Amino acid sequence: MCVMSLFGFGKKKRETIAVFDVGSASVGGAIIKISSENKPEIIAASRVPVNFLWDINFQAFWRCARNSLKKVLNSLAKDSLERPDKILCVFSSPWFISQTRIISLKKNEPFEIKKEFLEKLIDNEVRTFKKKWQSGNSRSGGEPEVFERNPMKVTLNGYPTRKPFGKKAKELKAYIYMSLGMKKMADEIRSMILEDFGDRPVLFHTLPFVVSSVLDDVIRPEGGYIFADIGGEMSDISLVRDDVLEETVSFPFGRNSILRKISSEFKTSFKEASSLAEKFGSGRMNSSDTQKITPIMEAAKKEWTLLLRQALLELSSRGPLSKDFFLIGCKDNSLNLINCVKDDFFSRFTILGNAFDVRQILPGSLRHYFSFKKGLKNEEDIFLMIESFFADKIFK
Repeated sequence: MCVMSLFGFGKKKRETIAVFDVGSASVGGAIIKISSENKPEIIAASRVPVNFLWDINFQAFWRCARNSLKKVLNSLAKDSLERPDKILCVFSSPWFISQTRIISLKKNEPFEIKKEFLEKLIDNEVRTFKKKWQSGNSRSGGEPEVFERNPMKVTLNGYPTRKPFGKKAKELKAYIYMSLGMKKMADEIRSMILEDFGDRPVLFHTLPFVVSSVLDDVIRPEGGYIFADIGGEMSDISLVRDDVLEETVSFPFGRNSILRKISSEFKTSFKEASSLAEKFGSGRMNSSDTQKITPIMEAAKKEWTLLLRQALLELSSRGPLSKDFFLIGCKDNSLNLINCVKDDFFSRFTILGNAFDVRQILPGSLRHYFSFKKGLKNEEDIFLMIESFFADKIFK
């Protein structure tokens, strides 16, 4: 994916960047040093869970996430004497909506591709997208803020080009990834950052866009791939094809969905339910509790698999899928999701009718791209590592 930037930050030889990961189960943060000569160095990191809610209300859910972010900010400010020059904040579901649009223009005579011209075309798409948010968004009723409006790929007369500006063509196609979130939410984050770190530029991105950009650099799958992020409340299934993040399908089933079922069945707290799930996944549970929890896990696995089928049906509506399937993180083996995705049923979605080749993206996949401050305890956070890799890429 050719991630083009129509905007930019000034470049320095060495900078300190704060990276924040706002998910549905937890909020993480890291302070990294980047330079043109060395690997990015992670000098501080923190992750705080989002308070568990039995009934999901978006406003209450955001208040819990905001409180977790505040704790992360306080922790980073305490653990690092370095104050960041810039901030990258990355959202997972349900904190954004996204869409990939194709801008297509064809004329009888060659025309010059100008930056201002492409920006105006993107402006039109963004306005349409914001109207869609305002007419159909039931989460808040508030104003949206544009998080991303990134050209991923541009073709001139059918040929992809990384440098379209100044060239002439009869046909232009631009593939634009756009995302929106609540303006109120973004403003609150800026206010918290201002309080802890001072006035700093803040760049908002979404996890599907960040992951696809990093996977293209690190793994370079040919033809395309699918990746899944199983969060606390949501699962996101994203499709990359022909260097374009085409679509992300989300469904409301994550780790917390399972923990609610365990907590209800065992009549116990969320914390104890989490401990029971970990014991079951590692095989350390006694036989009595194993017999009790196994039907819950099997039912959860079946439900998640059915929702995955629906998501893949939607993603494959415009053509068969690549066999490469990546699970981001997902160290919890309680549902054995890798084997779920390898199910023979899913081979009908792939180009050659083969089962998905499922791989996990874990901290070991990226560790060698970083150096870590001595004694740092949070170096095993794959999401912060992915986002720090992206920050090094765009800010360097």
